[in-house]
Amino acid sequence: MQNFFVATLACLFAALISSQAFAETVRIAILKFGTVSWEMDVVRRNEFDVAEDIKIELVELASGQSAKVALQAGSVDVIVSDLLWVSRSRTKGSDFVFAPYSASMGDLMVPPESDIGSIAELAGAKIGVAGGPLDKSWLIMRALSRKLAGMDLANAAEPVFAAPPLLNQKAKQRELAAVLNYWPYSVRLEAKGFKRLMGVRQALEHLGIDGAPPIVGYVFRDGWAKENRALIDGFLRSMGKARNLLLESDAEWELVRPLMRAESDAIFISLRNRFRSGIPRAEPNSLQLNAEKLYRVLSQSAGEALLGPQISLSPGILWTTN
Repeated sequence: MQNFFVATLACLFAALISSQAFAETVRIAILKFGTVSWEMDVVRRNEFDVAEDIKIELVELASGQSAKVALQAGSVDVIVSDLLWVSRSRTKGSDFVFAPYSASMGDLMVPPESDIGSIAELAGAKIGVAGGPLDKSWLIMRALSRKLAGMDLANAAEPVFAAPPLLNQKAKQRELAAVLNYWPYSVRLEAKGFKRLMGVRQALEHLGIDGAPPIVGYVFRDGWAKENRALIDGFLRSMGKARNLLLESDAEWELVRPLMRAESDAIFISLRNRFRSGIPRAEPNSLQLNAEKLYRVLSQSAGEALLGPQISLSPGILWTTN
């Protein structure tokens, strides 16, 4: 009996030690059909998280705004958001930091039969915009319209803010003269014959920013990350390994394909290629310089009401993995 009791205690103790030694958890907010879920599929299938002795918990949310609220409330540890929101939040006292994820950006699309051929011709037009009035792509297009046409699209046109799927639906029903949507949705419009009036990356080149910086990234609290350095670095390495595999392996994409909801082989290939083209490859110093240049351009155009009182990128905003 005594031997049984000792053996039982030993088993319980071993289980306790094992549970403490195994994987601390990082909670990341994802959108059900977002591109982050593609990466997470690769991470789990290849056990990149296990190799880092971490556990990644997915918290599925309905929108990017919901993710921001969850991060601010402490319900999740990591979200994917844009650099401009992070910098704007820091001017209000947050300690959010940003780790680059993607330089893929959306497009301003017009219907196949449209005779609109320039930004200037959007004056008076109804434009669908994903992400709301503070969305990075919308701010960039506003800056471009000021430079090329001497007008601000926010005033000269009629923006309609809505969720990406709804905007695509309205575009196909010809309720919008143009639509500025996230890149996975513009790929689908292109498959329907829609024309790209201006890509956001192309707009950045017109604004004098060579090599589009990755203004979409993983966002988390600096204080939390410093207290959990091994956890956040393990998470970022896991996701980086997944991105590298997606960059190199067509076979891996075939395994991810069910999550992509690609309606055809052509859309599948376009989604794959656009994802790959957005994978950050520049050195951290180059990323910092391009990001700072972008912020200065937009702050001059958008003004304090949209980006906050700071005219340059908030210092310390970019997180680097050990």
